[in-house]
Amino acid sequence: MKKENKDIIVDLNFLNDLELVEGVEDPFYSKVDFIQTELKDVFIPNWDNKPPSTPPVLMLNDVPILTYQNTTSIIAHPGFGKSSICESILASIINPDCDSLGFEVSADVVKKAIFIDFERRNEDVWNSWERMIKRAEVKGKKQIDNIYIFGFHTIANFEDRKKKLQRIVEVINPDLILLDGAGDLVKTTNDEVESIELRHWFRKIANDYKCSILTTLHPNPTGDKPRGWIGSELTRESESVLVVKKDADGFHTITTDFAHGKNRNGGKAESRYKYDTTKEMFVSCDPKKGYKESISILDEKTICAILKEVHLEKPGNGSTAMQLKNNLRGAIKKHAPKVRTSTQAINTVVWELQSLGYIYKSENSKNSTVYHRSNQGF
Repeated sequence: MKKENKDIIVDLNFLNDLELVEGVEDPFYSKVDFIQTELKDVFIPNWDNKPPSTPPVLMLNDVPILTYQNTTSIIAHPGFGKSSICESILASIINPDCDSLGFEVSADVVKKAIFIDFERRNEDVWNSWERMIKRAEVKGKKQIDNIYIFGFHTIANFEDRKKKLQRIVEVINPDLILLDGAGDLVKTTNDEVESIELRHWFRKIANDYKCSILTTLHPNPTGDKPRGWIGSELTRESESVLVVKKDADGFHTITTDFAHGKNRNGGKAESRYKYDTTKEMFVSCDPKKGYKESISILDEKTICAILKEVHLEKPGNGSTAMQLKNNLRGAIKKHAPKVRTSTQAINTVVWELQSLGYIYKSENSKNSTVYHRSNQGF
């Protein structure tokens, strides 16, 4: 006897010998019938119904922080870059090679994504969209048809926001939902019942529409604890909880390593970024914490062996950023396998090689950025 449930064939033969269910008048109503009817929405593991594996939806410096049909929360004070984090995640979908502040979205899972901004005015939301385009290094006026940013500033009632959000999800059917922030979906952030209902609503959205959710939360005025009942309930629901911290030098760190942090399906996740006044946006900075090994701590002999395989020309036309990164990835795996080679890790390698003086960049005759090898170490 088999039953098909959500594309998974469930073998129920192991129930054939179970007794009839007590309290039911139908003498032929067995426990098999009970499983197939009253528990049809409950998953019961056995040898034949293992769900298919899915890659992580979102990673931070190679560490999974969000998986399919789950929720992740990021806690940050105002001005710490919550919106920029959402922009960076969207930009990485458009261009996996861009500076996405350490975030990497699985192209196999996420085909469409939406970002709901509850707080900012239309002008600010448009600027956010423009920064996403700039970060993704989109040329010209290329149409982006799989990323949507929605400004809900004019929708004052929280129930109307929830209805509008659910309708957007129904129509667009995104794989990833970014919310900035969840407190705007309740009447008060310190109501226990309302907060529990929102937690259940998040789970229903993720399950019904087969998507994943990342939301931002405000902390208490002092400390990193998420504010109110809404913070407590959503961090309880979340598989990962991260916080954004800022030091005296203006460096921001997003990490799971704090009192209320967790990462149910991965280890410690961390990345660092800072505001670049010339680019007018946050950019990644040296994220040595969380890396297995940084290229900057390799000896000169190993670095030169890597660069020889990359075949950078000097003088000459140089290598484009894409050529350099692809060649570096292969050379590093051969000569320094402990150095990570994800998209964001390779971006950091290029930055470090420039900082150490091994390579430099210029513009070629076509006004494109190219990279050359210096004489250092050769």
